[in-house]
Amino acid sequence: MIFSIVYVIMLNKITGRMLQDMKSHGCTLDCFGCCKLNVYVENNEIVKIEGDKNHPYTKGIMCEKGRNHLKRLSDKDRLYSPMKKENGKWTNISFEEAIDIIANKLKYYKEKYSSNSVMHYSESGSGSILKGIEDIFFNFYGGITKADGGTCWSAGTKAQKYDFGYNKSHFIDDVLNAKNIILWSKNPANSHIHLFHRIKKAKEKGAKIIVIDPIITDTANSADIHIRLIHLQMLLLLWQ
Repeated sequence: MIFSIVYVIMLNKITGRMLQDMKSHGCTLDCFGCCKLNVYVENNEIVKIEGDKNHPYTKGIMCEKGRNHLKRLSDKDRLYSPMKKENGKWTNISFEEAIDIIANKLKYYKEKYSSNSVMHYSESGSGSILKGIEDIFFNFYGGITKADGGTCWSAGTKAQKYDFGYNKSHFIDDVLNAKNIILWSKNPANSHIHLFHRIKKAKEKGAKIIVIDPIITDTANSADIHIRLIHLQMLLLLWQ
């Protein structure tokens, strides 16, 4: 979305006039949902954000985070610059100062303890092609310490390789061809609304939805069968 907004502002400056109600396609940040958003700009201010109903994947559906983009943009507590904590208080600093602080710290630890004293942990942010910049940066920095595994996609990747031998899966629309769908401790009604939309369509086509989860979730309430097991029972079922 940032790129689209910048494009609109630049165009306004070039033409010397304000574009009324200009619609611009946005891109989502730090999310695998890839929702296509339409951003309406008036007098260099975003006045409305909505999902693009013509998009073949997202169909104009937005999650709660997407629906609150506009509110977040105008929030009085929104951060516009880096902050530094000194003597228990936070103060605004420039991006240049923030980069200098980080660079000096990295330089200090590399010279005093070697680059291996720095640990790079990557389990957040966008999973897009830009994610590779982290590895490129630390390759130039020198040998570093990296965590093996993690609490986010590393666990899912490990499970995929253990169950199927390779970390690959079907395209999301293939769920429409399923006769039985098992959701194990998964709640796409809240965590993956675009997948859940297709699961509901698969159910309309006759697929049976089975949820294995100790918690009664929105997904579990929509299932044909909800199996509630405590964690030890789930482990025993897994090893059958």
